[in-house]
Amino acid sequence: PELFRDGIEPDVIYLDGLHTYHGCYDDLALSHFLFPNAVICGDDWAYQPGTGAAHFLGIDLPVRKAVTDFALTHGKLNIVVEGNSYIIEPAKAK
Repeated sequence: PELFRDGIEPDVIYLDGLHTYHGCYDDLALSHFLFPNAVICGDDWAYQPGTGAAHFLGIDLPVRKAVTDFALTHGKLNIVVEGNSYIIEPAKAK
């Protein structure tokens, strides 16, 4: 929000925040809302919680699920995965 308030428009946003489903989804949604033209990327694609609420709710890969759900609900964005990192990009025209 500080970048937005200062009128700065990043080309790329790299997320490495909370590893919970909702924490990750919220970071994606806010980033996309404030900077819709920025490429969003991050890591922890393969993060698996051992215990706690995420495990209890049956979300074994919370970051992966949040990224996938976000991409599907925001214009069917493409997800490119390399190792433990991901990039969300606009869907390619067919």
